[in-house]
Amino acid sequence: MILITNAMRDATARPPQGLEQSLNYKMLGLIVGLGVSFQLSLFFGLAAPITDTFDTTLLIELVTPVIPSIFAFLVARRYWGSEVFGKAYFALGLAYLMTFIGEIVWSYYTLVLQEEPYPSIADIFFFAFYPFAIYHLVRNSLYFKRRLDISTKIWLTMIPIAIVSAYSYLAFESGGLTFDFYYGLIFVAATSVTLSFAILGASVFRYSILRTVWLLLALGIMINSITDVWYYYLEIFGQYDEIHVVNSMWIVGYMIVAYALYKHRKTI
Repeated sequence: MILITNAMRDATARPPQGLEQSLNYKMLGLIVGLGVSFQLSLFFGLAAPITDTFDTTLLIELVTPVIPSIFAFLVARRYWGSEVFGKAYFALGLAYLMTFIGEIVWSYYTLVLQEEPYPSIADIFFFAFYPFAIYHLVRNSLYFKRRLDISTKIWLTMIPIAIVSAYSYLAFESGGLTFDFYYGLIFVAATSVTLSFAILGASVFRYSILRTVWLLLALGIMINSITDVWYYYLEIFGQYDEIHVVNSMWIVGYMIVAYALYKHRKTI
């Protein structure tokens, strides 16, 4: 307990030279390469069949969200006695677990019921990602930076406003205020708030031994957030399909978050 408390106390202090883990660009390149390979397999139909209706690409899409969930639960277990890390990373594990369950429900609609799963019960689980993820980000950030200055509060507010405004403008100009617009707006607003607090976390820990971890977390969540906005924009016009690049971007985001959580366990 004392070791954990001391590690947390030093988490936002400037690390001694050589203590902070550096970015492994080869690992990031591997993750991006896997994403590109996955997209090529989608585009050229290179997936290996598992059953008549299930193949390797669907399997990858199904299981990748559970990988960061497992890593988050492992981090939570390791730091469960701490004042903040245990519960915060447990919430992050739940966030990605909700996404995993959402993927299972989505697959059930498409493979078993052979119905279009938009909107569907799967969206309840997809949306549940956001409150858990936001709790994780806020819990960590505000524990180590209890007071936010005016400029921070301004950009925290402006990021969601800018994203929601851009989404609304593009949707209105192209398709009008349809049901898909209002339905997607709920998710776009939630993901933009998540993105905003991810950036806050990266700024809070930018001089700490967790700088690399939070940079990766922010990058992974940013990729998934941008992809979420893109997906709901596509749904407005019925342009989403199973070979669209957003599917690969989601996977890359999940893998970067998983890598960040792996590095977290190795840092303190």
